[in-house]
Order: sequence, then structure tokens, then C-alpha cells
Amino acid sequence: MSQLRPIARAVLSPEEVEIWELALMAGIVLDPAVFKSLCALIHLNVSPTAVMEMLKNIQQQDARNNSTSRAASVKSEPNSKQSAKKSTRTQLQS
Repeated sequence: MSQLRPIARAVLSPEEVEIWELALMAGIVLDPAVFKSLCALIHLNVSPTAVMEMLKNIQQQDARNNSTSRAASVKSEPNSKQSAKKSTRTQLQS
């Protein structure tokens, strides 16, 4: 978190930095650039409910993508273990 503070001060206005730090104290960790985008949406009178729904959708898509990539890595592990066993057998036979 402390590593984000210099970035936040460079990206955010002083008022946004105060709100961003308040969010950090509340346990909400946001990249300062994402926070700035959220503030811009609110300043454009985008409904906070719409912003919340958008964030939920992004989170759900991210969760689906992460579970898909985990499933793919689990499927590839047996192949890599088999390759390692074949490689070991070949070295032993040599």
C-alpha cells in the first residue's frame, strides 16, 4: 500500500488523494488510476449503482478467467510430469 502513495500523489488531485487514503484505511485497495477513473465517472453523473454493477461484472469476469486459467494449468501439469518422467527414463537408458 505504501508503494502506491507516491503514484497516487502524482495521479490524483489533493482532494482525491484524501478520499483514496480514506478508502485505504477502510480496507479498500485500489490502484490510483482506477480510483481516478471511478471519480471521473461519478463527476460525470454516472449513477453510483451503475458503477457498482460495472465493477461487479468485471469482478465476475475476472473470477471466470482465473478459474479457466487455473483449470488449464492443472490439466497441463500431468503432461509436464509425464514429460519429466520420460526425460528421466531416457537419461537413465543412455
